[in-house]
Amino acid sequence: MWNSRRRRCDKMVDELHKQPRPILNLPQKFVSDGVTFPGYVRKDLKESIEKFECRDDDVCVYVVTYPKSGTTWAIEMVSLILNNADTEYNLSKEQFARVLVLEMRLEFAQRIKFIFLVIYRLLTWLMPRSLQETMKYWLAALMASDGMTYLNSMTTRRLIKSHLPCNFFPRKALEKKCKIVYILRNPKDTYVSYYYFHKNNWFHGFYDKPWSEFYKACVEKQLPYGDWFDHVLGWWKHNGEKNICFLKYEDMKRNPRAALETLSSFLEKDLSEEAATKILEHCSFESMKKNRTVNMSVNTFVFDLKRAAFIRKGTVGDWENHFTVAENAAFQELYDKKMKGSGLNFDM
Repeated sequence: MWNSRRRRCDKMVDELHKQPRPILNLPQKFVSDGVTFPGYVRKDLKESIEKFECRDDDVCVYVVTYPKSGTTWAIEMVSLILNNADTEYNLSKEQFARVLVLEMRLEFAQRIKFIFLVIYRLLTWLMPRSLQETMKYWLAALMASDGMTYLNSMTTRRLIKSHLPCNFFPRKALEKKCKIVYILRNPKDTYVSYYYFHKNNWFHGFYDKPWSEFYKACVEKQLPYGDWFDHVLGWWKHNGEKNICFLKYEDMKRNPRAALETLSSFLEKDLSEEAATKILEHCSFESMKKNRTVNMSVNTFVFDLKRAAFIRKGTVGDWENHFTVAENAAFQELYDKKMKGSGLNFDM
């Protein structure tokens, strides 16, 4: 009997050792169907997604990415195509308040939103201008902290941001042929950008370990929103469907005008030469870097911009400054195995 119990105990220990050791310390994370989600994602994700309103007459555009694949850039470009290059409107309000995250819900924000709004309305005129700007920023963040509820209340055209894997995405949006723009980026550059995002973001634990440790989390499928390969290939299965436009970050960098033309054609919006030039100037890296409505400019408890900038480099090939020769060789082997037969290729 004793030997039998010991064998069972040894088996349990062996199984425990086989499991990936947690490398990332994510506050308030939760796991659904094997995918880890950060604390700002609503905990009733699967149930609420099924109830999300995709109307028969919906004029709705989704910009979907694996995190740090050029999301902010693509959203800014798409929004300007849709609003006829009205850059003044885009500059009047932070992007996170203009384009809500479908899956976001911050419970603590919902509890304090009303109180904060009352204080803001009553005391704004007493505040110095610098504090007014900070309070305005916080108010915008609070109002954007429950994306799905606000989006369901909208009656006009909706532009929606999401990082959801395809199997979590609203089925009705796919069935009703809502327009979806999916941006893809070289996984090595994506992981490097995600590494710095983990460093400056509270929901990602203000990560303070070296790149080598983060790399292990990447290949062991521990990153928020799941594995890059699962995410990208899950969406890539819809390649060829008329309502989904796949666009590579590298192609956007190589030829921004061609990318703009691809998006405007997909969105069925004709742009004048003047409008196209205006959008390209607004969406250049130099302009985006200086633009406070897209580049986080205020330190909050969520973002510590001293650790890493929100919009950092925006380059292609920065992975070469991080991956060791051994890491690159191992990752290339993994990449070749995972992507074989997919028809999807990146310059590696």
